[in-house]
Amino acid sequence: MIKTEQQVLSHNPSLSKIDIAKLFEQPYIRSKNLIGEKIKSVNTAKKYLSELESIGLLAKNKIGKEFVWFNTELMGILSSED
Repeated sequence: MIKTEQQVLSHNPSLSKIDIAKLFEQPYIRSKNLIGEKIKSVNTAKKYLSELESIGLLAKNKIGKEFVWFNTELMGILSSED
């Protein structure tokens, strides 16, 4: 998680508004899960999640009517056999 936080901040310091721990609560995250004290709108959350996708930390899939971003690092940890 610390490595991910460093990678996010080195790519774009404005992404510091994202609570990185929320990315590791579940293997996926929806934009409405990021809304809170620092992020007030769904559109802003989607923008931040898309930026994390562009640097390779998340993968976006459409499920039903909404988009869900999967944490690729966490999915790798959960699917490893070690």
